[in-house]
Amino acid sequence: MAIDQNSERLFSLAEIAREIPSINGRRCHPSTLWRWCTKGLGGVKMDYLLIGRRVVSSRESTRRFFEACTQAARQRTTSTVPRSATAASAARTHGRRAAGNRRLAIEQADAAVRARGG
Repeated sequence: MAIDQNSERLFSLAEIAREIPSINGRRCHPSTLWRWCTKGLGGVKMDYLLIGRRVVSSRESTRRFFEACTQAARQRTTSTVPRSATAASAARTHGRRAAGNRRLAIEQADAAVRARGG
């Protein structure tokens, strides 16, 4: 849902970032909100408006964004994708095997060597 300029009060991303509760003692940075607006988080983008060169959003838009992210995360965790397909899609992270997948590959290689008598 888009921002309704008539009923929602607009704030800069820096003002909105100050209102987001800190996690582990770290505050949310305005650039994080900008990334959520442009690239999104978990397939969900935060609504914003450009007023000249100034980027603004609303508290309501931020709330809708967090709710949509939560809903998307719930759908991902309750999906019916088989575990093996999920593991296969997450097998590589930045060109390296994930730790669990590496262990599994080692175990499979060891079993193959034992099966050949080595």
